[in-house]
Amino acid sequence: LEDTEIARRFLKEAIEIDGNLISAKILLGETYTDYNDFDKAMDIYQTALDQSEKSDDKKNVAILIRKIGNRYLSKADYDTAMIYYKRSLKMSEELDDKELISASLNNIGIIYKDKGDYEIAMDYLSRSKQIAEKLDDKHWMIYPINNIGDIHKTKGDYEIAIEYFTRSLQLAEELDDKNHKGWALQAIGSTYIYKGDYENA
Repeated sequence: LEDTEIARRFLKEAIEIDGNLISAKILLGETYTDYNDFDKAMDIYQTALDQSEKSDDKKNVAILIRKIGNRYLSKADYDTAMIYYKRSLKMSEELDDKELISASLNNIGIIYKDKGDYEIAMDYLSRSKQIAEKLDDKHWMIYPINNIGDIHKTKGDYEIAIEYFTRSLQLAEELDDKNHKGWALQAIGSTYIYKGDYENA
């Protein structure tokens, strides 16, 4: 938290110097999302979105629309989240920004996963994973891999789920990403519990 407060101070100073620095506003919003202060993050994202739309900054519009969609997803307001995600996907495709396309596909896949529409979810998540793999973007690979693993776990395909979660763990270790490493270890452990393999769990 101390590091986050320092980051916020620098970001706020950067924004004071240049109020059009949308990337700083997005990062500032993320520091509040990380600590579940969604209302504060939403205020920042909405202000940045309004600015980006006025300046016709399509890339940041696509990013911010997706991030606002994340807020509705966290509230299980799937219909509203889907509107934002599909709008973000459309803009990302128009920009031909592969990273943003992968992110939007993953988010749409999450909605279908949470609603139990696994076949449709797998289609979106697989497309997201394939794009991230082509980009060799290990950070973005983790998200669809986790979600695909989660679907297999829910369906009782435990061995396949463990394979996906183990791949996620490997990527997190390569990136030295402690947050995702912890998530992957928990996911593998809980899958072993479902299998009744308590020693490995």
